[in-house]
Amino acid sequence: NSQGMNAFFVNKKKNKYFEKKIQEQKIYFPITREGREKNGNLNYNNVIQNLNLIKNEKIYDLKNKQLKKLSEFENLYSNEWMSKF
Repeated sequence: NSQGMNAFFVNKKKNKYFEKKIQEQKIYFPITREGREKNGNLNYNNVIQNLNLIKNEKIYDLKNKQLKKLSEFENLYSNEWMSKF
């Protein structure tokens, strides 16, 4: 939607079924701020500020099959996307 809240992911093998049906693919940058503090209250930070708060959290890297800190992943966002913040 135009608030940048919904994302749809299609497996590359299945993309052939959707290519002709989707007339326009468009990216909307998030308008709303959904980050929360540890106590559950909204913090109203932007995406980059919230990313900084969780940069040391470990997540599973599916490609390399290992746990990594979020900060170890490079280029999470494109330059175009980052320019909106």
